[in-house]
Amino acid sequence: MDSEYLKLHLGSCLAEGLAEVAEQRPADPILYLARWLYKHNANVENDRKRNAQLVLLEQARAKARQEAVQQQELRQVQRQISEALEQSKTVNKGKADVSEWPQAAAESGAVTAAAVAEESTSEAADGDAAEEEESGVRLATPLEEPSKPPQNLEDIQEQEEEEVAAEV
Repeated sequence: MDSEYLKLHLGSCLAEGLAEVAEQRPADPILYLARWLYKHNANVENDRKRNAQLVLLEQARAKARQEAVQQQELRQVQRQISEALEQSKTVNKGKADVSEWPQAAAESGAVTAAAVAEESTSEAADGDAAEEEESGVRLATPLEEPSKPPQNLEDIQEQEEEEVAAEV
């Protein structure tokens, strides 16, 4: 019964200590064995701590690798989003450039510059007419000067005479 206890708890370390004593052949083998056993106990504790730290270190490395993979995936998603944003800006810019098509066509020679000018003035006139209808106020065109309100009866008669003369 006592031999089982000694084998279980002291068997390996006592055998190693005795082998060390036999190899070194110190002057005081009992004192040497006692010091070796104390040192062996400290070494075993240090080994346990080091193994625990290695396990923690390996877990930290695995976590760092996983975070690096996640960061790489996030960068890839960010790159895809940036590319999609650039594409949408390009598409939206293309839609905004539609109003410039007549000018671009005139520059390329597809249509005459006069046709482009006529089209742009008719678009402006259409826009002004729509604004006039909405607001109820007549806007002056660049070719037409706004008329001055008549001050008295003589001014009104002169204005009517000018209009009649212009019609003839």
